[in-house]
Amino acid sequence: MFVQTIVWTYKRENGGIDPEEFQIAEDRIKTLAERGYKLLDALRRVPGRNSLGVLEEVRLAALVATVRKACADLDRINIADVASANSSRAHPSVKTACGRANRCGKYWKTSNPKSY
Repeated sequence: MFVQTIVWTYKRENGGIDPEEFQIAEDRIKTLAERGYKLLDALRRVPGRNSLGVLEEVRLAALVATVRKACADLDRINIADVASANSSRAHPSVKTACGRANRCGKYWKTSNPKSY
């Protein structure tokens, strides 16, 4: 769902056409982009937690790797980093867990993503 929301909200970095399962009808692009932006902005729950709510670095690292790969395949790697970093800013424990041993796969980078 996170990757789908990024696809709705942001254009491919270098143009091109998305795979059929990610294509949006022309008359729905603006609506889905606005909804996607609001959804990404509202995310506050940090993934990678177990049923007791404890952050598991291995689970978080796996999720980060999966999201980054999917977004890279869809030419949106930079916005994946920005969106994920924005979500983790509200949660210092995630930044500490990730930054302490770099176990989340990559440090988040910044960019100038192209929105619709």
